[in-house]
Amino acid sequence: MYNVKLWQDEILDIVLTTASATGNGSQTGFVISAAPLFIVKVTVNGARVSDWYYNRATHTVVFDSAPANGAAILFHYLPEIQKGTDINAANLNDIDFGILDNQTAIELLTSRLGQISRDTEVEEKTLTLTNNQVFPFNSTVDSPVSVSLTKRRNHTDYQVDCEVTSHTGEVGEIIVSDKALNGFKISFDGSGTSVSLRIRVIGGLA
Repeated sequence: MYNVKLWQDEILDIVLTTASATGNGSQTGFVISAAPLFIVKVTVNGARVSDWYYNRATHTVVFDSAPANGAAILFHYLPEIQKGTDINAANLNDIDFGILDNQTAIELLTSRLGQISRDTEVEEKTLTLTNNQVFPFNSTVDSPVSVSLTKRRNHTDYQVDCEVTSHTGEVGEIIVSDKALNGFKISFDGSGTSVSLRIRVIGGLA
């Protein structure tokens, strides 16, 4: 028999199931009642042996020579593979519905991703607001500046973020009002004479 030096269970640290038998000095064939697909290893009195082969058709381990009388034999094997789903009409006739459900789920996901993309699309603008009245008045509060959107929105639930890039005098609060599908109005209520803004419009397209 061929003696291997590296064994599968030793390399992969596999947990094996065992069946036992006792030698009588003359018996060479031992039937494994669990009917495993294959035997990984055999030990006799705790020592691994290789002078055997496994007949899968009869589930019998056959030794080249009979183990000694009273020898403790252990057959190590992997547990039997569990039965899976039967391939038959009852289990496969609904496969078309499964494919349809899968395709529907993909389309819904794609649509949602597109919606998220549109809702996070950003349009940027720069603008300078000028106050031509003297403290404490501000002409932009009574006459806000109109800002046109390059891309018309589908709803007015969009976000307008304003960043002050420069200013002369007090800025106060930046006020966004009269949001429409094609634009909005903006002003500031401080006493400064001018405020330069970087404006980011987010969403409104979904």
